[in-house]
Amino acid sequence: YDAESNDAIAWFADGHDSISLAGITKESLGTSVTLKLKQACLSLAEDPEIETTVCKYADWLTVPIFVGDSASRSNQCTAPWLEATCEEEEVAEALEARFDETPLHSIPIRVQKPVNIQGAIYVSPRRTPGFTGDSTVTLTVRRMVIREDIDGMFPAWASMFRGVLEMPLLTPTTSREDVIRNEEFLRTTAYLEEFLFNHFQKLAQDSPEQLQRIITWHRY
Repeated sequence: YDAESNDAIAWFADGHDSISLAGITKESLGTSVTLKLKQACLSLAEDPEIETTVCKYADWLTVPIFVGDSASRSNQCTAPWLEATCEEEEVAEALEARFDETPLHSIPIRVQKPVNIQGAIYVSPRRTPGFTGDSTVTLTVRRMVIREDIDGMFPAWASMFRGVLEMPLLTPTTSREDVIRNEEFLRTTAYLEEFLFNHFQKLAQDSPEQLQRIITWHRY
C-alpha cells in the first residue's frame, strides 16, 4: 500500500491452482480479507451452524474466535495432546468428547524427528472385523483442520483407529481440502505404521491382557 498514491495490491484465488494479482486503489492502510463460500457450503455461515463450523475446523487455533456479539469464544484453542505434558486419562476424555465414543485404548503421539507429529489416536469401540473400513483420523496443519477423514495416512490393517493428528510439515492443497502426497507425506505414513507396531509390541509385553481384549473385540 502506498499512502501517497493510495495504490495497493489485490490478491485473488478461487480455490484452484491459479492466483491472480492486480493493482487497485485503496483509501486506507491495512489488509481486508473477503471470503466467498461455495454455493454448496453457504449453510456453514448460517446461525446457529456458524459456531458449529468454527468448532469443527478451527477449535484448536491459538487465536480466540468470537461469533457475533458473544463474549465467549467459540474455539477452545487447545487440547490435552497439544500441551507440553498430558495425562492419558485427559487425552481419552478429550477424544471421547470429540468423537462421541469411549476409546478402548488411547495413544498420545508427540515426536519432532524424523517427522513432526503431535496428537492422539485411539482404538474405536466400533467393531471393524477383518481389516474392513477405513481409519477416521482428523488431520490438522498448524492447528487448522484440513480433513476429518484423511485417507492413506494409516495402513489397511489400522481401520480401527480414530483420532486427531497435528502435522505442521505437511503441505495443504491450494483449496486446503487435502494435503499433497509428497515425500514428507510418505515419510509420515511410514513412521506411523512403525510407531503403531512398536506401541503394540510394548503393550504385548506390559499389558498382554489389554492387547488381547482389543484383538478379540475387533476379531483380528
